[in-house]
Amino acid sequence: MKLSILFIATAVLLASCTSVLPVSGTIVADHGEIRVHPDGRIEVEIDPSSDK
Repeated sequence: MKLSILFIATAVLLASCTSVLPVSGTIVADHGEIRVHPDGRIEVEIDPSSDK
């Protein structure tokens, strides 16, 4: 039991010392796009409605 607690605590401490990997990507939908940039910015582009 003590060994498993020590293993889990070590894994958590090692994970907290690493930096978060940059995430980027684009989600395309019917009404626009959502872009996530590696520096953390989020860009939302909404296409104007063509229905009149």
